[in-house]
This record gives sequence, structure tokens and C-alpha cells, in this order.
Amino acid sequence: MNNGKKLIWAILGGQPADSSVVRDALARPETARELMEGAALTKEELFGAEGQSVPMIANEQIWNNIQLIAQLLRAGGEELTASDFLTARGGGRPPVKYAEQFKKLDKLFTSEVWEGKMREMEIAYYSTNKLEREAQVNFLLARRAVAAAAGELTKEDRLTSYGLNPITVRTNLYNGGNLDELRATLAEHGDHIRKEYLFLLDGAGDVMFEFINCFDNFDKWLPDLEAHGERLTKEDFLFTLNEKHSALDYAVKHGKLDKVFRARIWAGHADEMVSLFETLPQLERNKVNIGAVLAELKEVEYGDRVTTDSLAALTAVMNEHERDAENFTPVQALGFARVWNDMAAVREGLAARGERLTLNDVRTATGVSGEPVLLMAARGGHIEQVMAIAADSRDVLTLADLTTDGPQGKTLLDILVDKGQVAAVLKPEHWVGRGRDLMTVWDKVPAAQKANIDFASIHGRVNMLTLRQRAQAPRPPGM
Repeated sequence: MNNGKKLIWAILGGQPADSSVVRDALARPETARELMEGAALTKEELFGAEGQSVPMIANEQIWNNIQLIAQLLRAGGEELTASDFLTARGGGRPPVKYAEQFKKLDKLFTSEVWEGKMREMEIAYYSTNKLEREAQVNFLLARRAVAAAAGELTKEDRLTSYGLNPITVRTNLYNGGNLDELRATLAEHGDHIRKEYLFLLDGAGDVMFEFINCFDNFDKWLPDLEAHGERLTKEDFLFTLNEKHSALDYAVKHGKLDKVFRARIWAGHADEMVSLFETLPQLERNKVNIGAVLAELKEVEYGDRVTTDSLAALTAVMNEHERDAENFTPVQALGFARVWNDMAAVREGLAARGERLTLNDVRTATGVSGEPVLLMAARGGHIEQVMAIAADSRDVLTLADLTTDGPQGKTLLDILVDKGQVAAVLKPEHWVGRGRDLMTVWDKVPAAQKANIDFASIHGRVNMLTLRQRAQAPRPPGM
């Protein structure tokens, strides 16, 4: 930080004129130039501790000027967030703890600091010490001021102006009761059931998803959101205040993950759903058939565009327009379950055109899960069709095809074991010249399934076919 910036922060921090920072800055001729050239303040200067033992935010006078600082930062293109005040840096304390210590929470929770960021302000507020915040801040007035700065009412005041009790509205939403009456009253005032009403807080800062019946009543108010272009997002399901639980936490607690992970909520936003799914502990992930949800999402988004009359139609990337998006994975007709349900006829139609699918086609990852078509087909019980494609293209499944983990943590062999279909990939002609790989695969098959497979006969047949192949192979000249 240059001396010009240090002088600005010294003034905002209330340092006396004879302090070392002020004296040093004023003693340097370049300070004036630095003041004019680099006056824009940054959050890093406020929250960091560059060149000093404690950050600027740890000075009491800074809190008296936090509203002005917020405006100066905003002028420079930076906004203060809840995370800024709740994140400890460099081994220090979360900045909000300084506000509590100096009894300056009333300076922090103002419209100047939180303009246009009501939810951010709520997150910060409910993360403070309960006794301190209630003693120092009239949060109702603070919220009203932030809403007024945007020319609005708080959601609670808006409902009250309609003659509705916000607590009753919250209760009706999670119980699914009297919703027609609620809709009628809202409509009288040009309003509707909107997402922000789902996040009305109780006195402790908790959301309505704490109640199990809230999840059972999703479909009673989802149509209202959909009709007005609103949807639940990853951020909504993870939203939490202080040590309260998020909607996703409550879904886990109540065994209602199936209400969260379904196509109706995530149509058009499958990548966001996968990202939310990945925040779950592995034990909870195992309770969600995410593959089935992704398949349903693909059907909803692309189903009417699926055709199978040519190899190009089967393998074309249907979401090419999204290629530059984060976590892009191509969606192909070949990745749809209904195509595999009719794969014998599909292959016959291709053959009539002089075309054929290859194993490389089914090794391709497709859909937002990034799962190879090969695994999806096997999971759907179509391994025999995979083997037929291998025969059509004179190719074989490799050891890697069978033993590499897929996105859901299972290998192709694992899937076949689960479905009792291991024998389908142990056909002797498939392993000619690859006896060692065959033994590696066999060693991974559980004993219970080995009992139903005559492996000695398979292995003997592989050895015989291998010897025959070697005998028939052309010899180099002179041998």
C-alpha cells in the first residue's frame, strides 16, 4: 500500500495527526501524487494486514466510518459481502467480532453498507452473537431501510400491507394449507406466491424447511414459481444463517432428498443440480439415484429431438451451443435409455445404410454426469447389445473398459456384478490372446457369482483359440 493510501486509511481510522503513519506519509513528497493517482480504496486494504500488525478493520474508528467506506468501495467497483465480515484472515478474528467488541453493530447493519443485498445482510446479522446483536441493532428498522433504499418494502411489511400475517403465510406454505385463499389475497394486490416468501424466517432465523411436511408440499407451490419464471437454485438449498441448517440439511435429516433431486426442479440446470449433489457426504449421495434423475432431465430437455435413423443422428452433440460452459459434457441420442431399449432395431437400420456403431462410440461420455454411454447401457441391462456392437466392429472391451471407475464410483464390472450379468463379457472369443487380462477380471468377480460360471471351460476355450490364432498367423520370411 502506497503512502497516499496509508494517509487515507489513517484518516478513516481516526489516527491522530502526530501518529507515525500520518507523519511518515506527510513527510514524503510523493504522497500527494499517490493520493491523486490511486485514491480508489480496496477491500484487500480494509481486511488485510499488509505492512501492519493488525488489519484496518480492527481499528474502532474504522467502524464509525464503515458506511462511508462502503460507498467509497462501491464507487471503485467493489461491494462488501457477508463473507468479508465472517471470514477470519491471517490467523485473526472474523471482522464482525471487532464490530461486536467496539459496540458498532449498529454502524454495520445500515442501508449504506448493504444496499441491494438484503440476504447478505441477513446472513451477516444472524452470524453475530445473539445478545450483542439484539442489544445493539434494531434489525427490523435496518431491514426496512435496506428495502426502502431500493424503493421497496420488506417482504414481511409487504404481506402485512395486504392484511396477511407473515407467520401465518409461512405456516400455510410448509403445511400446504389455505393456499387458494393466499393466492387470492396476493392476486388482489398484484402479487403471487414468490420464492422470497418461502424463505420467511422465524424469530431464530430458521427457514421453513425445518418441517418435514414442507418437502411433501413442494408441488403445491412449485407451479406458482414456475408460472412467474422463478425457480429454486443451488444457492437456495444451501442458504443458511449462523449455525442453522440449510434446506438441503433438512432434506437429509428428514430423508427427503428425492424431493430435492428431481427433474421438475432442475430442468435446464442439470449442471447446477450435480454441483449441489456433490456437496452431500458420500453416504447421502448413495441414497440418491442421480443417474435416473439425469436421464429424466435429458429426456425433458432433449427427448423430442432424438432420432436414430443414421449414425450421425445417434452421435451428434445436441448441446453444442453449451460447449464453452463450465463442466460441459456432450448430450447425444446414443445416451438415451429409449434408444438402447430399441438397440437391436437401431443396429439393423444402420446396417441397411451400410453404417455401424463401434465401441469407441459407446466409450464416449455423454450427459451432464459425464458418464460413458457404455456404463449407462450396462446399468440399463443392455450389455448384450454392447457386446453385439463390439462384434459388429470387430473390437473388444479392454481391461480398462471393465475396471475404470465411472463418475458414480462404479466400474462396468461392478455394474455387471450388481445385475448378475458378468457372464455376458466372459465369452471366450472375446479374450483370445488376452488370457492374463481375463484372469485379472475373474479375480475381481465375487465368489457368489463365480459359482454360477464355468470359468475352467471358458479359460480352456480361450487358451485353445489363442493357440489356434498363433498357429494360423503368417510367419516372417526365412522361418
